[in-house]
Amino acid sequence: MNDTIQKTYDGIDLEHPWVLMHRIPLAGLYPDRSYFVSLEVPSEDDPSNLWNAMVPTEAEAAILGAYIEYVIDSYGYGEQYLNTVVRPHPLDSAPGINTRSFIKQVNGTWHYRMFTWRSGPSIFPGISNPLGLTYPNLVDLLDKVETFADTVHPRWVEFKDSRPDIFGEVR
Repeated sequence: MNDTIQKTYDGIDLEHPWVLMHRIPLAGLYPDRSYFVSLEVPSEDDPSNLWNAMVPTEAEAAILGAYIEYVIDSYGYGEQYLNTVVRPHPLDSAPGINTRSFIKQVNGTWHYRMFTWRSGPSIFPGISNPLGLTYPNLVDLLDKVETFADTVHPRWVEFKDSRPDIFGEVR
């Protein structure tokens, strides 16, 4: 029998506080799995820091952890699927999921990308950002991600409103 405790998962440190508290995959530029949501943070393995990423605050990590919960719930998977496919892994992933990856840049602005994007900007808002869009607040960017036809999805608004301990201070 193998008594070794798994400390990494696809190169992600499973003992990092945000992994333990919020199940946030602190993934690099190209994660090995299809996570529901991931966070790109600076890595010692990538000194170029392609996206100019910085480490978010603890409060922002809590928001991202709550967003992971929201995204998984939004897919409408039944408990059996969640218990057999998603939850057996140390971090929330499932085959075919289009990972939403978030990046906080050193200037304090937030960006995201979807892993199926094959043309257009690599991240939104793009680096050149001709429209001048900025998201200095993670919740504002999440509102944009959850906007359909110029309306923030009511389920997302209700989810945030039901968690004032996480979302209350950023409004």
